[in-house]
Amino acid sequence: MKDTVLIVLLVLALALLVLGIANHGVSVAFDYIVGTWHVSLGWLLVIVAGLVVVTGLGATLAADLRSADQRRALEGELQSTYARLRQAQAALPAAPAATDAETAPVSGGGSAGEAAPAGTGAIVAGAETSTPADESDDGGAAEAAPPAHDAQV
Repeated sequence: MKDTVLIVLLVLALALLVLGIANHGVSVAFDYIVGTWHVSLGWLLVIVAGLVVVTGLGATLAADLRSADQRRALEGELQSTYARLRQAQAALPAAPAATDAETAPVSGGGSAGEAAPAGTGAIVAGAETSTPADESDDGGAAEAAPPAHDAQV
């Protein structure tokens, strides 16, 4: 951002200087109570260009210092939050150990139609589903249920 601000300030100062050079022959009179001050518009715009650059650089420096202070304050707040988080995590009781049935992996090497261990909610590839039509007492005349991978939900 500093580079962008510096470029904008220098372009503005250069524009003021070009305007001052183009109007160097024009004289401006400032009337005071005590007298009148005659100055060339070129010199007046050189002074204004210098003031613009100095003021812009000062404002940029002040903004950088303020943002650095705010960043330090936020980093301090973040560090204190992390410390409180670590204390809260340390105060929590240890998680209960999972039972073997809940953590047992389902082997994929079994035959089709093999049931998954109870309570796991796992589906074994190739397992066939049964429908009420399969269990009818019409002597097997009902159509067989499609395999699990073809089943529509």
